Amino acid sequence: MTKAFLLSPLVAPALYFFGAIMFGGGTGWEVKNFFSLLLVVSFIATPVSYMATVAFGFPYFRVLRRLGLLSSLTLTAGGIFFGILSFIIFWGSIWNLGFVFSLSAAELARLVIIGAILGGSVAFCFAYLSGITSRSTRTRADSARSG
Repeated sequence: MTKAFLLSPLVAPALYFFGAIMFGGGTGWEVKNFFSLLLVVSFIATPVSYMATVAFGFPYFRVLRRLGLLSSLTLTAGGIFFGILSFIIFWGSIWNLGFVFSLSAAELARLVIIGAILGGSVAFCFAYLSGITSRSTRTRADSARSG
């Protein structure tokens, strides 16, 4: 489980990096742009992904486990929700949180889609690395303890 918590948050910065290269607009990538994007991902996106995992992912995982609802599906669904929330909070902290109300529907949809993909990918990767399947992983011992 520790390996999953350490490795899965790296999925979001990696996806963001490759997505920015593939869909980032502009007229081709120069080496300078590539390395500046790599620095942004390394020093901003990676810590943000770990912070979101600690702030949202770990508590959500614990609640699901305690309630006996832990599965790859519930983890990924929560990852999508918390990915959207984290991505909007992240962009809001850069531009001022009120920026969300000044976005067009298309811009807001873009943020929501990117956040959903990043958060869902981290959660799915966590479930895969930790061996959590689509079935609930609550055991009889867990049921007896919770009451």
